[in-house]
Amino acid sequence: MFKKIGFFFAALCVLSAQPARAEEPSVVVVRGEAVQKIAVEEAILDVAIEVRAKTAVEVNRTLATKADVLLKALKESASTVNTGNIDLRPEYNYDEGRQRLLGFVGNYTLRARTAPDKAGALIDKAFANGATRLDAISFTASDASIKKATDAALSEAVSDALRRADLMLSPLGKKTQRVLLIQEEGTAAPQPMPGQPMLKAMRSEAMAAPTPIAPGQQTIRAGVTVTVSF
Repeated sequence: MFKKIGFFFAALCVLSAQPARAEEPSVVVVRGEAVQKIAVEEAILDVAIEVRAKTAVEVNRTLATKADVLLKALKESASTVNTGNIDLRPEYNYDEGRQRLLGFVGNYTLRARTAPDKAGALIDKAFANGATRLDAISFTASDASIKKATDAALSEAVSDALRRADLMLSPLGKKTQRVLLIQEEGTAAPQPMPGQPMLKAMRSEAMAAPTPIAPGQQTIRAGVTVTVSF
């Protein structure tokens, strides 16, 4: 009988010695977001020469001559010029189910970079020196500017999340106690802003007015999810 009482008393002491389980904190999960707009610092132009002829040799020879002229002209004004794509392919006509070779078509593409305010003049110079198409024009900021704006957007997104948490807890008479977790949802890296390409835009003396360009701004978005206790 004494053994049973002693065992019960020992078990009771062990249980009473264990610390009380900590109460789970009340939490709220909120999302914050922010937007930063930055000025573009570079214009990117994809210009092309298109040539058609009866033979592949003639197309290749003409394309090489015209490309040399265009390349030299763009290098005088652009910060960088790179060859983008060169292709040569046959052209066919299909009449009553029959395939007839019409000739060959060749394309030579150059990518040129310049300051946004010089983009219009560079487009005009490209067409004046043999370009037959403007396939694309886009604008972008420098890597340093993008990084700075990205950091600012993330910081503002966290502040926005904490503001929302306080806003949600206020009607309950509660306040944010601690930040338990911050998760970055990802920052939208800005893609080059597209402009309006002029497809097969054959410029002539009648189109001598400078090409107007309005670059605009790039937008960087950041989002975070924050978990806070209250």
